[in-house]
Order: sequence, then structure tokens, then C-alpha cells
Amino acid sequence: MESRVSRPAKAPFLASPRFWTRAFDTLVVALIFSVFG
Repeated sequence: MESRVSRPAKAPFLASPRFWTRAFDTLVVALIFSVFG
């Protein structure tokens, strides 16, 4: 939790919808390949 205070610049990156969309798409693709691959 201390890293969150010392690195506030990381907050906008994690709050960007584009980051979560990319992460979600990657997670879905990995899940599909792990199940049907």
C-alpha cells in the first residue's frame, strides 16, 4: 500500500478505460485458448 502513496503517477494509468479494455480482451482471449485450445 505504501507504493500507492509514493507513486501517484500510476493512478491515472490504472484509471484509463483503454487499459482495462485491453486487459479484459487479453484475459478473455487467454481464457478461450486455455479452454478450447
